[in-house]
Amino acid sequence: MPIAFKSQQTPSSFWQWIAAHLDELRLHADDPNSEIFERLIEQLRRYDSDLGVEISKSEIGEILVTITAYGNRESFPTVKALVEACPSIGGLKAMAFRQSEGAEFSVQVGHKEFSPSNTWFEPMKGIQDPSSLGVMVFFPDADEVAMEERRHIAQVMLQAILGEYESAMKLDYIEVANSQGRDLQQFIKLAEIASYISWHEKRHAQTRQ
Repeated sequence: MPIAFKSQQTPSSFWQWIAAHLDELRLHADDPNSEIFERLIEQLRRYDSDLGVEISKSEIGEILVTITAYGNRESFPTVKALVEACPSIGGLKAMAFRQSEGAEFSVQVGHKEFSPSNTWFEPMKGIQDPSSLGVMVFFPDADEVAMEERRHIAQVMLQAILGEYESAMKLDYIEVANSQGRDLQQFIKLAEIASYISWHEKRHAQTRQ
């Protein structure tokens, strides 16, 4: 299906801009507050204001440009079209979507620290398809953290564990609930969600046979 661009910026002109500023991007790859990074964001907004971009640098100096849709499935085709349009440029690699980082990390919120090993989830049936999977996420001792912020943290953590694309495609929805008064040991640690999804998919594949 053809992609309808939201502005005059095209994938080709976006990558041409990056190629022309590659040395400067490499120099400031570790500084998301740099002027060149702000200019990069502006270039991406001209293509699609719903997307985001992250820059990192490998040990050999290669620049990795990651285009993210922030987990919004509707923007996935636009991300793919942009990354697929990246020409072969020495020292540059384009990546579609944030990749999995595993489960060994933590998220700091005020003086609270949440990690996949101390956050829990309950598997839920999909809204439209009972064989699909949703999750209810529980953060311990998080009463002072607003529910909307907890929902955002849950999405960030799941994208980090599974990868942005896998999280969006394999989870029908993500919700959060208060953990007060609940025995969290009856639920599953968020660190184990990749294994649970694999088990869930195999189980329903066998059911359909």
